Amino acid sequence: MKKEIKYPLNGLALGALAGIFYSMLEQYLGLKEKGLPFWDNLDRQKLIKYGAIGGGLGLVAGYGYYKWEFYKESQKPFESNAYTKSVLREYSGQSNSGSVLGKKIRNEIKDFISETYDGRLAGKPLNWGSTARGTAINSNCDYDLLVPFSKRSFGTLEEMHSNLYDTLRQKYRGVNIRKQGRSIGLTFNTNTGEIHIDIVPGREIRNYSLNGKLNLYVKGGLLKVPSRIKTSVNSLREMTVNRPKEREVVKLMKVYRDRYGFNVNSTFLQHLVLEAFDKKTATFSTADNLMYVMAYLADKLTYARIVDRGNSNNVISGKVDDYSRNLMTNQLVSDLNKLDQNKHYLKQIFPI
Repeated sequence: MKKEIKYPLNGLALGALAGIFYSMLEQYLGLKEKGLPFWDNLDRQKLIKYGAIGGGLGLVAGYGYYKWEFYKESQKPFESNAYTKSVLREYSGQSNSGSVLGKKIRNEIKDFISETYDGRLAGKPLNWGSTARGTAINSNCDYDLLVPFSKRSFGTLEEMHSNLYDTLRQKYRGVNIRKQGRSIGLTFNTNTGEIHIDIVPGREIRNYSLNGKLNLYVKGGLLKVPSRIKTSVNSLREMTVNRPKEREVVKLMKVYRDRYGFNVNSTFLQHLVLEAFDKKTATFSTADNLMYVMAYLADKLTYARIVDRGNSNNVISGKVDDYSRNLMTNQLVSDLNKLDQNKHYLKQIFPI
């Protein structure tokens, strides 16, 4: 919670408690002097009144304290680029013990699948998703695998998906394994917390080793029939290759989204960030790149139509509702206005 909200709320709570306590003490002393029992004669309406007055005063005092503290902080030297680097180090998905164990489990699963399906794969299982692209953050650090099966390995995509699911269930008994949209999810309970592994099976289209193209099975639902979707491994893998500055901003925007709790998926966010840098080359300053992307998203997020770079028929933006878009847009506009007035506000948006 940002300090500009936290401090007033704390002031509200403390002020309300102080008002109630004062009213109770005042009534207790008055009733004691008259020789009347306290609880039977307590004026609860008066308690509420004093609690409301105290809460209001506490709210104002809390906000005033926030402004005073922020003013003092803003008088100190501040280097926004160095600060954004610190934020990236703080939220890196690569530096904790859970990350080490997650990679170990993922690699064990890769070896198991390679051995079990030897001769039926079009290539080795690949590290996939944000950890492979270097855009993972530690607040949401899942581990993804892509398993490319040869085109003759199974009669149907559903059979391929179900066979891998059954094989994993036999191997990892006691692990929470479930069929998801396109993937098979595994959740391991460890001493460092839950570790999530998502495995995406795909069947090659023509020659996988040459074109990197796969058909993925999409699980059906209550009102949705099973379907397929094409993806290009090469296109998706190359999205952030040799683009370290862009990867930094993708991470920062994920932190921003998670901090506010916006319901905007990572794929959509990443594509939108890369679209911004397709129009303007990233600079050496991480802070400047972040400000540019925040402004770009504030302008484009509401109506942006984003197509999957790995499959032109997959419209990613259709999976993000208008309410979530508008909510994030409004917050971006508000934060950008505050940053224009004082760069120190960056510390409120990205606390470390």
